[in-house]
Amino acid sequence: MALRNTLFTASANRNTAMQGMGGIGKTVLAEAICRDEVVQQAFPDGIFWFAIGKEFPGISRDDVNQFVFALPSLAEQRRIIAKVDELMMLCDQLERKLRTSDLYHRDLIESVLYHLLHDRRRRQDN
Repeated sequence: MALRNTLFTASANRNTAMQGMGGIGKTVLAEAICRDEVVQQAFPDGIFWFAIGKEFPGISRDDVNQFVFALPSLAEQRRIIAKVDELMMLCDQLERKLRTSDLYHRDLIESVLYHLLHDRRRRQDN
């Protein structure tokens, strides 16, 4: 894959850009390259990807090449992802508990209302 091979040139600047008219698959191609196992192994600290276009007038490729991005190591990224996954699991558990609590609350309200109305009718009948 020629585009993938441009990432492995011996250049100090390892930024690669694609340009072209909309709808021809640039984003799909970029996603495929970023997910490529060989590419991921070559960049163990991660891949930073962003798009510039009409939404960012006045930003050129030269501007982007001068940006410095501090990325955590791959091990730290994995630790962060594991922590986020753990927190999301806790959120899911909490959401289930809240739903269950809402059901119990509704049942309690219905029971209290039933008994209040039932007792009131019984008193009126006597």
